[in-house]
Amino acid sequence: MKSRTNLAYSGLRSVQTQQKNRNKIEKKIHIGRIYRNKVRARLKFYVFSIVFATAFLSIFILKLVERNEITASLNSVKKHLQVQTSENVRLKTQLEQKINIQKIEKYAKENLGMKPLRNQQINYIKINNGGKAAIENSINSSNSKQNIFNDFLNKIKKTLNLKS
Repeated sequence: MKSRTNLAYSGLRSVQTQQKNRNKIEKKIHIGRIYRNKVRARLKFYVFSIVFATAFLSIFILKLVERNEITASLNSVKKHLQVQTSENVRLKTQLEQKINIQKIEKYAKENLGMKPLRNQQINYIKINNGGKAAIENSINSSNSKQNIFNDFLNKIKKTLNLKS
């Protein structure tokens, strides 16, 4: 075998080698650009994901705070309602105690000087078919209060033009 030591051949070979090296370098540069673009795309995705997650987390925390404030307000209103309900029960009980008939009678006797009503003091009014009223006295009393009452009834009869 003959070795080729031709300068043209070796120059051609060196140009081909340089061309191959240049192609390899360009390919590496192209691969590097693709890799950088992929890294940039991933970086953009990660940044967007972090921003989105932060925004979502912020909104979530804000809603939790709002819910807690509403819950606290609701509990405050419930407590106020419970206090008002207790006050209502207390006032109703107090009213029932004051309306008690025995207490009313006791107050009338002790503070107003009133006496219990007797059957002789009751006058019944009968209304006839003609719309006239008549008073029947069960007992004619000389009591001054009874006389005052009778005078009062007589004045009413005169005002209504009723005959006795």
